[in-house]
Amino acid sequence: MRDRVLYSLKGPEPGPTLVILTAIHGNEPAGVEGALRLARRIEEAGGLRRGEVVALIGHRAAFARGRRYLDRDLNRLWKYSPAEVDHLREGRERRGLTRSLATILRRARGPVRLMDVHTTSGLGPPFTVVGDSEWGRAMADRLPVPRVLGLARRISGTISEWLDRQGVGNLVLEAGAHTDPDSSRRTEQILRLAATLMGLVDSGALDESEATGDLVSLTRTLPPILELVHRHPVRPEDRFEMRPGYRNLAPIRKEEVLARDRNGPVHSPLNGWILLPLYQLQGEDGFFVVVPARRYPEDGTLRPAEEEVLSSRAESG
Repeated sequence: MRDRVLYSLKGPEPGPTLVILTAIHGNEPAGVEGALRLARRIEEAGGLRRGEVVALIGHRAAFARGRRYLDRDLNRLWKYSPAEVDHLREGRERRGLTRSLATILRRARGPVRLMDVHTTSGLGPPFTVVGDSEWGRAMADRLPVPRVLGLARRISGTISEWLDRQGVGNLVLEAGAHTDPDSSRRTEQILRLAATLMGLVDSGALDESEATGDLVSLTRTLPPILELVHRHPVRPEDRFEMRPGYRNLAPIRKEEVLARDRNGPVHSPLNGWILLPLYQLQGEDGFFVVVPARRYPEDGTLRPAEEEVLSSRAESG
């Protein structure tokens, strides 16, 4: 896998750029396929009306091997300087990805926004991870999938955190399980909605009503906003093993045995919903617990996503 850029589609009019970042974890191919499906959908609709869509592969070497990472998790290294990680294969991947993003920013004809697409080792519905990005929060408010607050702040060194520092609006999408053939379709549907909301195509061009209907049917029984309240970190020496059968956003009870490690059973500390149960060899988080949230904690209110936050026509760039 030599090329980092999967494709670049450009509309005739200036407008925002949507960057689709796929496979920053190499064992998550659904993002790549979902991005390619979006490109086919856009081409069938006659192309973009304005702006640009660029799809990138985050970790080319790990993607080629089907592994989450090679030396260290690339999506935990963005808190370090490039010199601190240059000895790692992920350090070289990070430099290449940074150069690609710099090129996109330099040639953009409007604001640049990034969707960081992931899948998980456990089955379950799609959801977004809302961090500090105003644009990310506004976009998440408009997408018909649950929003998870607090996770971005509990995982250090992510590219989302780094993008926040660079002032690049971004949003993390968890589209389903690595092994679920529907994960690429869900990825494409959510990206289709994002492209429409950003004004890259005219309303109706990508059949967003069909995408919305499918996504709502998957998530209608779930709380629309959830907040992370517990993280269970793991190390290789812990010999952590998740009990089989847990799905993302499945309800759990306090004291329920969720896993086992070298010290015995691992219990849930409270009632809630389980998030990101670990069913793969590589990973630093055994599981998370989330609970319904009625308010954004920063300012105490739920803010509606405003069209001017999402649309290039009201942004100066």
